Amino acid sequence: MRASDLVWRPLSRADIARLPEIDRSEVSEQRYEVRDGDLVLVDAHVERSRWTQAYYDERLPRLYASVDAAGFGWTVLAPSDGGESDRLVAISVVDGRWMGAGLDMLDLTFIHVTRELRGTGVGGELFDRSVELVRHRGAKRMYVSASDSRATVEFYLRRGMTLSTAPDRALYEIGPTDIHLELVL
Repeated sequence: MRASDLVWRPLSRADIARLPEIDRSEVSEQRYEVRDGDLVLVDAHVERSRWTQAYYDERLPRLYASVDAAGFGWTVLAPSDGGESDRLVAISVVDGRWMGAGLDMLDLTFIHVTRELRGTGVGGELFDRSVELVRHRGAKRMYVSASDSRATVEFYLRRGMTLSTAPDRALYEIGPTDIHLELVL
């Protein structure tokens, strides 16, 4: 599959039900932790499988709530064997609810790229397109509660995100081991 064959379109609510089409599996021997306000890389075997039913059942209602709250994002589709663009290979969801002390920040609540397309630039383009949508809405900052895997955290750091000095309480409770990041726009 070539990146030039992909079809990009604005996120629709119906796209969320297609998440199992994305291979989210990942294996890493290192992950990040926050210690005394600093990011620390630690040795630890991290293995994330394809979507589990429990993860899907927990995450799906939150993603629908994000979209229903004036959320937005991108859907990326790849050609099937028949030549039609019908397989979901990447997705981003930005929650439409304002957050932060100044209510000037939006949350990139979900971004995934299927395993076979990681490292091809699709994730970077998906992130950049999502940032442009956030800017267009008038946000001054963008928030991400990222999984702690080395590849994930370093993906965001390369794009200018920094460790949040005031993690969102609700998102921290959902993902206390997540790495909470912000990007000034």
